[in-house]
Amino acid sequence: ENSAATHYPKLVSLDDLRDFFKSLSEQDESKITYSVAVIFCAVTGLRVESVVTTKWSYFSEDFSTLTYPKSKLKGELSTEGRREDLVLPIPPILQEILQRYKATTNPFAAFRRTEYVFSGIRGQIKSDGLRKFVKEVSRDRITPHGLRGTLATWAKKRLEHQVPLFYVK
Repeated sequence: ENSAATHYPKLVSLDDLRDFFKSLSEQDESKITYSVAVIFCAVTGLRVESVVTTKWSYFSEDFSTLTYPKSKLKGELSTEGRREDLVLPIPPILQEILQRYKATTNPFAAFRRTEYVFSGIRGQIKSDGLRKFVKEVSRDRITPHGLRGTLATWAKKRLEHQVPLFYVK
């Protein structure tokens, strides 16, 4: 571990998680695109830039997997030839959320549906907008990058099966 690395705040207790998701669930329906993006961010652990550029075509037909192209992932161009596409299994609850979100009749979310998953009335959401929304929902307790740390912490330390850090990264 790099001791000089910046460590973002995480949600490490059940109370913190409950409060965060309760606050998220209380958002106005006009924020549906951002709310689903936050859930997606929290469950997948993807970086915010990858979340906002996720396309519907990256998902399998039943939403059971997401295949994110290696050329779109963060990393140096010189390493792209050695990398592989990121293939993520999508948990059933997120599959259901995405299926319902895609089929929504909410005018704020469906008005300008594009190839990007997280598009709303003003088009594709932006990284800065998602960062701001997460901070608002958490009352400045966490950032989207902190959601990555939250997922890693729960996956490697808090769950019985303790996922090896290699897979989390």
